[in-house]
Amino acid sequence: MDVRSEVKSVTSHADGQLEVAEDLIITDAGTEVGRSTRRRVLAPGADLTAEPSQVQAVAGVLWTTEVVAAWQAAQAVRFTPPAR
Repeated sequence: MDVRSEVKSVTSHADGQLEVAEDLIITDAGTEVGRSTRRRVLAPGADLTAEPSQVQAVAGVLWTTEVVAAWQAAQAVRFTPPAR
């Protein structure tokens, strides 16, 4: 049995996040015996070293310094508790 993954799509969201849809394909003697799809969302500036080259390429184009900085600023505001 062989197992491989295949990127189906990389979708950009307005806030810079990337949604990755990936198929996990299981074959036995060259015949596909199973397939499942998983989705995940990556935040601007995330570590991409373990991501497929297609995902790295899209992020390299879309995740400019400005996009990453805007994402980080939005998260700092979003998760800062109010002063008492």
